Amino acid sequence: KVDNVDNLVVARMGDSEKLQVGEEVIAAGAPLGLRSTVTTGIISALHRPIPLSGDGSDTDTVIDGVQTDASINHGNSGGPLINMNAEVIGINTAGKSLSESASGLGFAIPVNEVKQVVETLIEKGKIAHPTLGLTARSVSNDVANGAQIANVTKGGPAEQAGILENDVVVKVGDRDVADADEFVVAVRQLKIGEPAPIEVVRDGRRVTLTVTPGPDNST
Repeated sequence: KVDNVDNLVVARMGDSEKLQVGEEVIAAGAPLGLRSTVTTGIISALHRPIPLSGDGSDTDTVIDGVQTDASINHGNSGGPLINMNAEVIGINTAGKSLSESASGLGFAIPVNEVKQVVETLIEKGKIAHPTLGLTARSVSNDVANGAQIANVTKGGPAEQAGILENDVVVKVGDRDVADADEFVVAVRQLKIGEPAPIEVVRDGRRVTLTVTPGPDNST
């Protein structure tokens, strides 16, 4: 809560599904405590699976990031990424990503994902992400590139769908999977309780299964 904010104008929300690589953007925030800082750039890539770890947390997460060359540093996190129509199209995030020495790389959470989370929090008061009940690791060889299943939880959605250890997931829903990070992002885009196709490589053959995600223990 904040006081004396009657003069604030509500930001307009854009549609991150309409973003295009090369589109000009502005990032706003307070990097290193420097308030009211804006930087400019373009959208460098879309649907970039980026692993991030929060300060003071041992847990990594993977975002379906909008990549930009607009400078985003610590303090920009939570600030808006804005298009040339003055619409918020992402929420900037700064964290350990790709490489500590990487420069010219900024990432934002797509605004459509943000809107979905906000609506769920308002309606239900908590967030539950879809999960399949398994762990996976990246694999790349002559047979397949994807996410190799390392462990399947007994009685979980993956086991019920017939997913086996050492299966290599190459597609979830309508999204191709080339590594474990892309797998995490693809699963997050599924809907809890709604069946979805999942394609795996098993013994050199492609097999399509149907999995129904369950809720994780997020709050």
